Amino acid sequence: MSIIDSQLRQGEQVINKTEAAMQLHKAPQSYPGFIVLTNQRIFWVASGGLHGYEVDNSFELEAISKVKCGTVIIFYRIVIYLKNGDSILFNQVDKRSAKAFVEAYNQLTN
Repeated sequence: MSIIDSQLRQGEQVINKTEAAMQLHKAPQSYPGFIVLTNQRIFWVASGGLHGYEVDNSFELEAISKVKCGTVIIFYRIVIYLKNGDSILFNQVDKRSAKAFVEAYNQLTN
C-alpha cells in the first residue's frame, strides 16, 4: 500500500496526483510530498521526514472556491483558494503536471 492509498477514505477515488512541495503557514520554505485530487477532496501527503506529521493537509471540495496554477521565478505552483479566504500554496510542481491537476479539478467540479 502506498502512502497515498493509506490516506484514502472508503469510496474515495484518486482523480489526479502530482509531486508538490507544500508551503506551510506562510513559511519561507516548502516541504516535499504529493498533492492528490480525489472525488471528495484535495489532500497533501508529505514524503521523507515529515510523513505522518502533516497539519491542515485535507481540503474538502465544498470548501474550495478555485484552484489555479502559475509560475514563481523558475517553477510552477498550484494554489488552492478556500471559500473562507485562505489560500494554500504548493510549489515546485512540473508545468504539465500543474496544468493537468487544475484541468482535472475543473472537470470534476464544473
